[in-house]
Amino acid sequence: MDAQGMSAWFHGGDGLKLWEKAWALFNLIPRPGGSAGVQMGGWFNKKINGIDDFKGLKMRIPGLGGMVVDKAGGTVALITADEILINLERGVIYASELEFLFSYSSECPRSFLMAGPIFSMI
Repeated sequence: MDAQGMSAWFHGGDGLKLWEKAWALFNLIPRPGGSAGVQMGGWFNKKINGIDDFKGLKMRIPGLGGMVVDKAGGTVALITADEILINLERGVIYASELEFLFSYSSECPRSFLMAGPIFSMI
């Protein structure tokens, strides 16, 4: 779903009501903002089949996503965007969440798999 579809679902398809109901369990009131839409979960050097696959995984992922990877047994690497590809190729990290890493490039190594969508930036 792209950003326009997400907005249509929130405001015309009762998506906002469903979202509010889900987050009410945590005593939170969500509000959509921005237009990033759903983003894929990352680039990985192996297939992610379940939460156990994050154990021992060294991933470039900051913020809340990094906390989730850490809790799942992975290692968080905070490196700059311009160093991601070279660190993936050298095996310094095994995964990265950066959405546009290979989006506009022909440099995507065949050994990296895209997972998702598992994260939503709404």
